[in-house]
Order: sequence, then C-alpha cells, then structure tokens
Amino acid sequence: MWSRDGGTLYFRTSTHLMAASITERPELAVTRRDSLFAANIAGDGVGYAVLPDGQRFIATLGPPRREGPYRIAVISNWQSLFVVSSALGSQP
Repeated sequence: MWSRDGGTLYFRTSTHLMAASITERPELAVTRRDSLFAANIAGDGVGYAVLPDGQRFIATLGPPRREGPYRIAVISNWQSLFVVSSALGSQP
C-alpha cells in the first residue's frame, strides 16, 4: 500500500508491518526498509490500511501466535455422533 505522497510503500511480512522508502530519480529504487512493528495481521489479503497522516494504521489482527507444541484432536468414527433416528421424528 502506498503512502499519500508516493514516497513510501507499506507491506507486511509474516510477522511485521514494514515500510520501504522509494525514490524515482535518477531511477526507481528502494533507499531504505524499516520494520515498523510486530503485527499478526489476519488473512491472506492486505488486512490493513494507512491513515492519511501516514503515522497510524488500522489492521485486522489474527489470533495471537503460539509457540509449539500444538495440540491436535482426532475424532475417529465422528459420523456416529450424528445418528439420525426415526424416533426423533426424522424422515428418510
């Protein structure tokens, strides 16, 4: 996402919101990259907006990142939990 003046390109990594200073002359170039702050921005799209003052941001944040170990629940034969019975009034 570009700043209003076109001199900064904001982008996100998997863990941070970043800013790159851009110049156009003598040729298009990145002159500086800065990590602005750590952010767990939700979704695969942009997920944030730069306010007109260029100093504040609005973002949709994801859940806090967890350091492992992760827990996985496996439910075998889960279909049996959804037994449909004619006694409950269901029709085939």
